[in-house]
This record gives sequence, structure tokens and C-alpha cells, in this order.
Amino acid sequence: MSVITDFAKGLAQQDGMLSGSLRTKAEPR
Repeated sequence: MSVITDFAKGLAQQDGMLSGSLRTKAEPR
């Protein structure tokens, strides 16, 4: 169970970083 949750958290963090970088590139402030 812990391994699955850790994996899910890792994916969520990666997705957040990717979406964040894409947002900053698409919408530079």
C-alpha cells in the first residue's frame, strides 16, 4: 500500500511540475 501511495505522490508531483513549467512558458509573467 505504501509503495502505491508513494508512487502516486511521485506522479502527482511530476505532473504538477510539468503543468507548472508549461504554464510559465505559455503565460510568462
